Amino acid sequence: MGLYTVEQVIDKVRILIEEAAEGGNVITENQLIMLVNDSQKWVAGESGSFTEWGTITLEKNKVRYDVPAGASVILGLEYNYETDDPGYGIRMLRQIDPNQDVHAPKDNVPLFWYYRGNQISVYPSMPVEPGDTTMNVLFSKLPAALTALGDSLTIPDEYQIVVPYRVAEQVAIKDNQLEKWQILSAKVKELTAEGISQYASGAFTGTPVGPPAGGAG
Repeated sequence: MGLYTVEQVIDKVRILIEEAAEGGNVITENQLIMLVNDSQKWVAGESGSFTEWGTITLEKNKVRYDVPAGASVILGLEYNYETDDPGYGIRMLRQIDPNQDVHAPKDNVPLFWYYRGNQISVYPSMPVEPGDTTMNVLFSKLPAALTALGDSLTIPDEYQIVVPYRVAEQVAIKDNQLEKWQILSAKVKELTAEGISQYASGAFTGTPVGPPAGGAG
């Protein structure tokens, strides 16, 4: 990792938003660093490239659980029924809307989950039996925070070119530049899809997708 530094991203963003050195709606360096960090988090969640498994420990009749440390986006939950019945075993829970009305069978094993208020809710709750209290959680991690211009991006190389476009996209919508936002939003989607493809295939060669940091295209 480390194709781009924060400074290179900011230089690219200023070109993309066509910001003049003087006058106009100037964006501060600190604001842009914050947007770089937000964009890294967005890319990590959108691409699924920063994932790992964690666990939560189920408790009797408990529904809400804190997310694993470092989790940014919850991607899925699985539960091991620990039974000799071939119809069970390890199962992925189904994500539902918090307001969705669902029917749960009477065996009181977790089947559904939703995420709200930085907590995972599991339904139905269950009378916990010895040996089946652990549920696995697949989540997207938070990339390390960047604080200085010389810091290198910490998401995989395949996705780093997305960051300046994502930052510029956020600046454009904030400044109500809708036409520019639409163009940048389409570019973000395109580059994210290319990054996902390259990450999955291992085809990335070390050259960023798209123009170098100083380019305008």
